[in-house]
Order: sequence, then C-alpha cells, then structure tokens
Amino acid sequence: MKEERNFLELLEQEVDAYRKSLRQALKVSEELAGILEAAKKTYQSLEERLQGLQELVARGGEDLDRFRQEWEESRRGIEEWRRKLEEQVLEHLKESQNRLSEIQHLTFKRLDRVEDQLGQQKAELEGRMKGLEDRMDEVGQQVNHMEQKLLARHLEMMRKITGLQRQIFILGGILGFLALGAYFLGR
Repeated sequence: MKEERNFLELLEQEVDAYRKSLRQALKVSEELAGILEAAKKTYQSLEERLQGLQELVARGGEDLDRFRQEWEESRRGIEEWRRKLEEQVLEHLKESQNRLSEIQHLTFKRLDRVEDQLGQQKAELEGRMKGLEDRMDEVGQQVNHMEQKLLARHLEMMRKITGLQRQIFILGGILGFLALGAYFLGR
C-alpha cells in the first residue's frame, strides 16, 4: 500500500513536470504565434514595398535597385529568423518527447513493480488459504473423531442404562414377590 502511494506521488510529480513542460511549450507556441504574426506583418510590409517598387519601376524610378536590395535583405532576415524559430521549436518538441518517453518508461517500470508485488501478495494469500484449508481439514478430522467417541460413549451409556433398567425391573419384580410373600406370611 505504501509503495502504491509512493508510486502515485512519483507519478503525480512526473505528470506535474510534464504539464509544466507542456505549459512552457504552449508559452513558446504563443510567442511563436506572435513572432509569426510579426513576420506576417513584415511580409505584408515587404509586399507593400514591392508593390511600391513595382510602381517606381513602372514610373522608371532610380531607387529600384536600392529597394530591391532592402527587400532581399529583409527576406533573408525573415528566412533566417524563421529557420532559427523552427530549430527552437523542434528542440523544445524533442525535449518534451524525451521527457514524455522518460515518464512512460518510469510508469511502465512502476506498473511492472506493482504487478510483481501483487503477484507475490496473491501467492502469499494462496499459501495462507491452503494452510487454512489444511487446518480446517485437520479440525474436521478431530471433530469427526470426537463425534465418533461421543457416539461410542452415548451407545455405551445407553447399553448401561438399558442394563440398569433391566436390573431395576428384576429388582422391582423380586421386591414385589417379597412384598407379596410377606403379605401372605403376615396373614
């Protein structure tokens, strides 16, 4: 019972740690969503710049190359930022998966231990039940032996009582004859 409680406490701690990791992952995901939103706005801004550049090209503006360079630099910066962000997300996911695998391993290990303990307790209980059955058989044999003794005693007592009843009947008959004889003698 104590090991089960310890196991449940350890499992709760591990689940809390996993929840904490998931909260961190959620927080990172929210940050990523914010970053992606900023990237989307930057991309829209770049699109607007590109559209402006296209208008300048259409008008034959001189700053076309400069704007094109800025746009390319911004695009490269966003690509680099996206790549780093993906690496961070993948690293965090890998850590979460490793932690989850560790929790699963510990859980299965604990479950195996609990199954072993339950098997031992079951074997002990079966051994005790077998011992109790043997003791009950022994007590049953003793009770049967006592019943046989009591029955033999009862039969012996009945035989003696029957013998005494005969003797009392005979003695009563003799006393009756003596009384009858005394009665006739007294007359």
